[in-house]
Amino acid sequence: MQLHISRSCQCHHSSSSVTTCVRTSSARLLRSPRRGSNFAAPTLISRPSRIGSCEFRRSGKVPLLKVGDDVIFESAVILEYLEETQPRPLYPADPLARARQRAFIEFGSAILSDIWGLEIAPNRDVLDARVEALAQKFARIEDELGRGPWFAGEAFGLVDAVFAPVLRYFDSFDAIFDHGILAHKPKIAAWRAALAARPSVRGAVSADYRDRLDRFIRGQNGALAALMTSKAA
Repeated sequence: MQLHISRSCQCHHSSSSVTTCVRTSSARLLRSPRRGSNFAAPTLISRPSRIGSCEFRRSGKVPLLKVGDDVIFESAVILEYLEETQPRPLYPADPLARARQRAFIEFGSAILSDIWGLEIAPNRDVLDARVEALAQKFARIEDELGRGPWFAGEAFGLVDAVFAPVLRYFDSFDAIFDHGILAHKPKIAAWRAALAARPSVRGAVSADYRDRLDRFIRGQNGALAALMTSKAA
């Protein structure tokens, strides 16, 4: 199997590319020795159309997973396919526990929408509203987390794979302003630290990821960019 990832996924260009970037990163970090996956290293392509697949022409999306002559698109579908076909599944065997984790993966998508809104907020009022929305969502996550180190306890799972890149955004946000979104949430702090220390998470993005994200935020000329400018002054 071969995972194709557009170079644009290393950057941020639209609300859809934020989700693509995060879920692409999720797919990449699943490729680890502990997982036992047998697909080749991801291929970065500057022009997705070079894949030449009818699936890409229909969807216009990356990442794509090439399996033999077939191509699978949609990040969540790729993750589900890998879950069903690779050794050592990351979902729990219990149907109710599995459904709960799927629900929190979707909850992660809602958090991504608020993160996107925070990045492009045109003024401080909108920025503050996004901060409040994120603080409330992460408060719910804090209530759901157990002893760790992962979302469901001792076993790393797909919820962890989704939230690792979500929490990575806060490396940049923390350096820009005192947002308080993750304040007084010790279980999230421990989860975030465990995810950041995981080799597959560290290797899921390029070394210049923070620089790319910062350039994107500055390019929006919004409230967050203004805070970056004032802090640098």
